[in-house]
Amino acid sequence: MHPRDQVVTFAAFDKAIRDMERLLESLGIQTAPGSKIEDQCRNAFTALYHANYLDLRSTVLRADEFGYGAALCGMGDLAKKILDADATSGGREVIEPHLRNMVKGSAQMNTPSPSIDAAANKHCELYVAALAMNAGFKVDLEDPDASAGGTNPDVLIDDATGSWSIAVKALHSASPQSNFDNLAKAASQITASCRKGIVFVNAKNIVDHAGLVAASPFLDVDAATDAVAAELDTIAMRLRTQIVQADWDKAFASGGASRVIALTAQVTVSANFSNGPMFVPVKVMKVLYGLPLLRSQESRPPAV
Repeated sequence: MHPRDQVVTFAAFDKAIRDMERLLESLGIQTAPGSKIEDQCRNAFTALYHANYLDLRSTVLRADEFGYGAALCGMGDLAKKILDADATSGGREVIEPHLRNMVKGSAQMNTPSPSIDAAANKHCELYVAALAMNAGFKVDLEDPDASAGGTNPDVLIDDATGSWSIAVKALHSASPQSNFDNLAKAASQITASCRKGIVFVNAKNIVDHAGLVAASPFLDVDAATDAVAAELDTIAMRLRTQIVQADWDKAFASGGASRVIALTAQVTVSANFSNGPMFVPVKVMKVLYGLPLLRSQESRPPAV
């Protein structure tokens, strides 16, 4: 297990979700009955319920059980990030427009969402902004309902060392060309900001969640993390081998966008522990640098 990883109780995740729901209520933000986010919160509670009443788990299909576990891990992690960002100076003003957008679609960062889910496509921007705010950066987050139509970067961050743009993209296709086109668009957004910047790519929609669940329980947390990392390696390898150097040079020619791409994915699987299998919210980031992306450096964030 990574030294920064920690076991988080189901109850702790559930409390964070309830606190997030109270925050939304205080802002007058309501989830529509039958909405995707309402279903995800209900599934999170179901996972907690089954954890307390183990005799009922025998009646639950394996795929459904992992769906409930993913909801609890995904919504619990998201809620914690939002609550921490809200507690920063001026944080609520920054994230509120995205909170209003969040309830319109899928909110989980660890399960796929359809390309037509506009709210989910914007949701990663909120997540990235929350991470930056919790790390002490001053953040300017583009309003999801009054954006520039994809011509400007999504997240602007500042600290004592300078200003950066982050262009956030969600991938939906297995096609390397389609994915490269998204990266090139992100680079142009950074150029438009007249700041240095990087591209942040959410690959949750194109990693093999079903295959990773089928391979569970993994031997340990490291084995689970290696499996998710291998999924990202495959995406990067296809970009390396199927996009020619001239296209990379053209996309990043302006000099504004650094030749750095953060390729990320979150997946909930299970892994073996001394007391048996447990749900594991795996998060992996591959930092791809140089062109044509011949090198990578892996980052394994803590579980929470």
